[in-house]
Amino acid sequence: MQLYALDGTSPVSSSSAEKGKNYLCPECKAQVRLRGGPSRQTHFYHYRPSKNCRQNQKSLEHLQMQLKLIDLIGCGEGHIECPFHEINRIADVAWHAKKIVFEVQCSPLSLEEAQTRTLDYQKTGYQILWILHDNQFNQQRLSAAESYLRTQFCYFTNINKIGEGIVYDQFEVLKRERRLFKGHPLAVSPVKILRLPKASLSTEHFPKILLRRLLNWKSYAKGDLLDRLLKEGIFSSSAKRMLIIESHLEKERKETLKSLPLRTLLAKSYLAALNWLLRKNS
Repeated sequence: MQLYALDGTSPVSSSSAEKGKNYLCPECKAQVRLRGGPSRQTHFYHYRPSKNCRQNQKSLEHLQMQLKLIDLIGCGEGHIECPFHEINRIADVAWHAKKIVFEVQCSPLSLEEAQTRTLDYQKTGYQILWILHDNQFNQQRLSAAESYLRTQFCYFTNINKIGEGIVYDQFEVLKRERRLFKGHPLAVSPVKILRLPKASLSTEHFPKILLRRLLNWKSYAKGDLLDRLLKEGIFSSSAKRMLIIESHLEKERKETLKSLPLRTLLAKSYLAALNWLLRKNS
């Protein structure tokens, strides 16, 4: 469902647009018109459907997350469906005053697209904050794209079709493309961005999820795992529990692998090699 279009070069929302008037899609520049009524939310539709345009493929959850971000940024500073002509991209939400782009992802994503989109916005001098919907992400198995994005500035959301839900962080233990453990959702304020502390920290007392952030992130959001741990202290009971869980799970996984019969291990190795060859030649 598309809630924004262009009237000439000016963005217009479906709530203030006129029926019967022609507008332009901000992404594919095709003609769109307004429809809807008492029993259906007004929105734009492509007069001639375009298979390659993302705007008419966005879910209500995606749109609700965009609107939530605009509301949280406030003061008219957030821009929805904001074009970046120099890289041929349209940001879900751009916050120019802070040079931050928010990308909401509710559908499958390739590793190549995740990497390229991140690098493209970095070239413009903007920091990208990924928000992944847990209808698609945060499951036991991670896609290649999610594995990559978990090393980037990234949180999850469970927002629903009527706008209820939160942006959240969590403690998790990852091993290759599997999520061995995830903790309770920790509500995050995605527009209250903090810079990583410049002072060197004793990293031996940080779980791996936070070590990755210290190495790869430039900022973090208020209420996230790192924010809470820095406030509690790296020697707090929470930090110790996280390290114990992480250590236990990694040790348990190693012992499980050692206890498997030789034939099972060989079969698994053979299947892994076969799958690698199939992926390579596909």
